[in-house]
Amino acid sequence: MAKEREASREEIAEILGCTVRTITNYIRQHEDFPVRVRGNNRTFPIARCVAWKIRRDIADAIASMAPPAPTEAKEANKRRAIAEAELAEIEVKKARAQIVDVPTALKEIVRNNTRIASRLLSVVGEYTPQMVNLPTMAAAAGKLREMTSTILSELQQTGNTVDDDADGDGDEDTGSGEGTA
Repeated sequence: MAKEREASREEIAEILGCTVRTITNYIRQHEDFPVRVRGNNRTFPIARCVAWKIRRDIADAIASMAPPAPTEAKEANKRRAIAEAELAEIEVKKARAQIVDVPTALKEIVRNNTRIASRLLSVVGEYTPQMVNLPTMAAAAGKLREMTSTILSELQQTGNTVDDDADGDGDEDTGSGEGTA
């Protein structure tokens, strides 16, 4: 096994691209910095010192990329205040009926889709007798356009009405909070 090459303090400083003072600081501040002590003489194993410096540079680079952790209570309080303000705005919008909760919206969508599907299915029964007795395909096409326009108009008109039966119990709510007797 070959003996690892060693360097003096000045030589290792030059190899690592730092000052002699930095090498002294590494020795004092980092127990894992490679150094061999023989009496009053210190030498530095070159390969291990270079590997140590590379690991340290990588760790420093990674640490510098991470967002700084909130160290002060003031910063944490600021973030909490912002979150509380946003929640308060949501509650105000709910109170003003500017936000509809998802279950209510889904219930309304299902109700409207059911109404539209029902109306479209009724078309076959309503208009088939009228279509059978038409003399030409052109007359049938014209009648089909007329029926489509009528149905779309009906659906648009009923789509713009407000459902007063908000709780779905079959009676129209008066807004007084009391049921009907």
